[in-house]
Amino acid sequence: MAAEFHYWLIPMTSSGSGYLPWIAVGPAVLAAAALAASSRRRQEQPFRLKPILPFVVFVSAYLPFLVIVLPLTIGAGIDEMRYLAPVHAPLILTAAFLLNGFLRVEARGRQAAVKWAAAAVMLTTCCASIGFNMKLSLDATAAMTGPEYGVGFNYPKWKNSETTRYARTKAGQGQAYGNIPQALYLAAGAPLPVKHVPAQQDPGDCLAWLRQVAQSENAYIVWWNREYAVPTGCNIPMMESQFLERTAKLSDGSIWRLRVPDAVFSDDGAPAAGKAVGVSLAPHRQAAAGPEPWQWERGCAGAGWTKIAGSSAGAGHEYTPGEEDVGMRLRAYTHYTTADGRRVKAATKPSKPVGAPPPISNLEAKAGGFDALTLTWTPPPRTPCPAFTGYQVEYRPAGGGEWSRTTRGAAASGARLAGLQAETAYDVRVRAVTGWNEGPWNQTRAAADTFSATLRSLQESDLLAGATFDIYLRERNLIYIKEPCSPADTQASFFLHVVPADANDLPDGRKRHGFDNLDFVFDRRGMRLDGKCMALAPLPEYAFTEINSGQFTNTGTVWRETIAFPDRGRPQGKAPDE
Repeated sequence: MAAEFHYWLIPMTSSGSGYLPWIAVGPAVLAAAALAASSRRRQEQPFRLKPILPFVVFVSAYLPFLVIVLPLTIGAGIDEMRYLAPVHAPLILTAAFLLNGFLRVEARGRQAAVKWAAAAVMLTTCCASIGFNMKLSLDATAAMTGPEYGVGFNYPKWKNSETTRYARTKAGQGQAYGNIPQALYLAAGAPLPVKHVPAQQDPGDCLAWLRQVAQSENAYIVWWNREYAVPTGCNIPMMESQFLERTAKLSDGSIWRLRVPDAVFSDDGAPAAGKAVGVSLAPHRQAAAGPEPWQWERGCAGAGWTKIAGSSAGAGHEYTPGEEDVGMRLRAYTHYTTADGRRVKAATKPSKPVGAPPPISNLEAKAGGFDALTLTWTPPPRTPCPAFTGYQVEYRPAGGGEWSRTTRGAAASGARLAGLQAETAYDVRVRAVTGWNEGPWNQTRAAADTFSATLRSLQESDLLAGATFDIYLRERNLIYIKEPCSPADTQASFFLHVVPADANDLPDGRKRHGFDNLDFVFDRRGMRLDGKCMALAPLPEYAFTEINSGQFTNTGTVWRETIAFPDRGRPQGKAPDE
């Protein structure tokens, strides 16, 4: 009840959180109550509650009635404003009566100022609430004419949408289904009763429903792709089924025809390598003789079908896919004789691709900074059909916990995981995915660069300079260290300019400057621990002759070091000197 009253009296449009008016009116109510209590003997006339007694009795009886009866009758709480509508008017009239009585309180001097200030705050809040609600209603009314409004099916933008026009002018003769049946019936004017696509959650149940509905003649589905479309468990556009045929793809929806094929797979057309898949005539095909031995073919979607040698041997209605079939689709056909003596061909639609993608190989995870890992892998071998759609990468702290997931495209052969916990090892796993299945996981374990391990690995010979920060060079990484270190030491940005031995190694945008700009901020490359600060900046792979580094702010340079590397240059055309 509190949530409903809050929404009705103080809509979200009144402030960022909806509580600002209460903050304003609360002190005013307390001041009004204190004033009324201290001045109750000096009223112009006695204050009587008799006029609002019927309102109080009604509200006191109706609200407990809602709390008790609603959950018993509709199995839900007071979650709709319409149930509370009868008490809004009595409460407002009661509030107005009480405010009127408060205004009759006699007050002078400071009491009068408090009285009128409290009354002004309460009246202003009330008027603002009414005004915001009026604006909210006007906005909602205007939205009804918008292209995405989900209920106003009689508005022009609904009635004239491309999917609605198609359904109205080319409606089928069979049973109609839809994800927005009201729109199909009211806006499109479907000639037959409309049924809702069921809210089945399991894809197998959806396929069973499609198989059952497809038995009826000319059944079709009108599917709107609109923001406020009613969600269903059976997401028709996402389901690749042998029972669906899209007859029209429109700007805001699609029309699907439900039809039983001449022959069907026993496992809904999702075969697996090493597991026999069966095929049979569809129930509506009545054979007086036959079927003849089934012939099997493999290929990609739409073209390139090749007969599978020896597939008609044995039972004929089963085939066991092998490794050579992985990633490819299957289809089967046969002939049978009808009751009137005709020899008829029956064929399945292409199956889903066989099996799952093979595993990736050579998965490696290396530290990519204090809070990052760099992953590399070798993609799985390609199948004859372009089936791979990408990779799933999951990671979690070593030893347990929930996996976090990120995805990469089909062309990827690595990934960078950032924002990890320092000083922590991670389990990482990667698998290839397709539009129909996922491959097996390939898993490894690695840790981001640790503060303590990096300190232990540094040698005195690695030290290049020691100004505000000690600067070390190790494995093509510059390491900045300061001890002791405070947050003020890392607020200024770091500049890092690398002068190459060959200017042609620079990116095109840097060649005219003569150096590479690798500036960074500490929070992205550094870490603080036990009073020490450390930042790690990777250097480019090309040979370089000079490094300029330091810190700067808007007012100028904080400190600067120039380090020369005459032995790291190379003659033109030679390989970089590591």
